[in-house]
Amino acid sequence: MAALSLSAQLNDQSRLNLNFAVLPLDSALVEQELFYTDDGEPSVSNAVELSLNPRERSQYYHYQGPNPMPIFHKVKDKEEKTQLIQAYQISFPDVRGEWLVLLEKTTQAPPPYRSHTFLYDESAFPEGSVLFFNTTAASFSGILGENELKIEPGSNQPIDISAYYQGEAPLGLIVKDGDQIHKVLYSKLSFSPDRRTLMILRPPKRPDSYRIQAQRINEYLGKFDPDDPGA
Repeated sequence: MAALSLSAQLNDQSRLNLNFAVLPLDSALVEQELFYTDDGEPSVSNAVELSLNPRERSQYYHYQGPNPMPIFHKVKDKEEKTQLIQAYQISFPDVRGEWLVLLEKTTQAPPPYRSHTFLYDESAFPEGSVLFFNTTAASFSGILGENELKIEPGSNQPIDISAYYQGEAPLGLIVKDGDQIHKVLYSKLSFSPDRRTLMILRPPKRPDSYRIQAQRINEYLGKFDPDDPGA
């Protein structure tokens, strides 16, 4: 009886109980119809279609089920009955929290998709900061305003940008290739209060180029004031 109780406890600890939002990394996903269920079971009546807008993240979805979390397609069987077929799985490194899932379509199969997950609540990514998420396998160094940057693959620590509310902050990144140094990104950024900024760094469009792609997403975190004409 004790063994069964311990087994159930361990099983509960391995189950996810979290909120997640989705952000596609390319427009090819807009045409995809992907679904999830809040418990991970392939129940058509419980299926929720994921919002796939490459310009902004989706709303938060709640999930309480096994890890990895299954993602489904809807298909019809021989009797024209709709069923859910697993298309992909998303793994989360922790069982709780608010997470952002960056999702992209791959040219190789299987799997047809690739995902990046990172903690996205305000304790990990606060207002008045910029967070670089590097989807490439390379490490970059450079500057943002007066801040020296070292950007590793994956999610990096948020950087306070409150000093740059009144003007522009230059952003410059380089990569080392042996003894050579290549400029990969240069831009001037402006920031506003009550917001946080996600910078997604993606591989170059051409294999012979060092110029990486950057997608910027601003999120307003301030409270709406109906008496503020600028709200």
